[in-house]
Amino acid sequence: SSLIGDSQVMLELKSMIKKLAEIRCNVIIYGASGTGKELVARDLHHLGSYKDEPFIVIDCGALTDTLLESELFGHEKGAFTGADRKRIGRLESASGGTVFLDEISNISDAMQTKLLRVVQEQQVTPVGSAAIIDINVRFIVATNQNLEELVAAGKFRHDLYHRLNVVQINVPSLKQRVEDIPLLTHHFIKHFNLLYQLKVQAFSQSAIEQLMHYDWPGNVRELRNLVERHMVLNESEQLELLMPPKSHSQNSDSIDSDQPNLTTLEERYIKKTLKNSQGNRKEAAATLGINATTLWRKLQNYQD
Repeated sequence: SSLIGDSQVMLELKSMIKKLAEIRCNVIIYGASGTGKELVARDLHHLGSYKDEPFIVIDCGALTDTLLESELFGHEKGAFTGADRKRIGRLESASGGTVFLDEISNISDAMQTKLLRVVQEQQVTPVGSAAIIDINVRFIVATNQNLEELVAAGKFRHDLYHRLNVVQINVPSLKQRVEDIPLLTHHFIKHFNLLYQLKVQAFSQSAIEQLMHYDWPGNVRELRNLVERHMVLNESEQLELLMPPKSHSQNSDSIDSDQPNLTTLEERYIKKTLKNSQGNRKEAAATLGINATTLWRKLQNYQD
């Protein structure tokens, strides 16, 4: 599995994925932004016996109706302005495998109607063509909205919902599995060490404890960003949490509350460390993992 974690909720999630990987039924994945819904979809495909078949991801929230229709169904040459050649749709390309439709709740009524026929009949008709093409596709869809409530409000077709809703999977928020944070930080540190050619070992125990007492509204994605930011700015092998995660809306004093560029963030980070050291440059340099001369040079640059 590509999912990191051995908490009870994650063990239950992995168990369900393993079972469903061999059953090509349609699945709806629910979860807040940043929880890893696409990773769940990938595991549902790659842990099954058809793992060598296509796995195609389509972000429904990023495309207009016209582009989404062309992307899904393909088109004939001249079907619309700019269609200068024939294009095979991604549903046809995915035949035998899996299509993952992310943010399914964002598609229009018209697109829901067209998608219903595909899910129901396993057939597609390219834009500008009368040909009917048979496909064999498993549909996995994801959303951070409650589709049942959207159906009740008349914003999502009930027949499409029931076709897709064979099985539901709920991906837990990071707040629901804080015991996985040590494993997750270890995984991200290993990843960014390779990416940036660093030699960071770990966060300190006190830092990990702080991380485990945070609410994580941005979930695993937010944790990943925090790990990357600390590794980029800190040159020591053990990381201290000098930028405690706080809600930006509630903490205008946070050094990254206005999402500054990396140079500005480093300056604020160094100055905050110096302030925490009561102006003791030797102590601040040791905390930052740099020598006193480097710290002095950086401070001089900030005054220029």
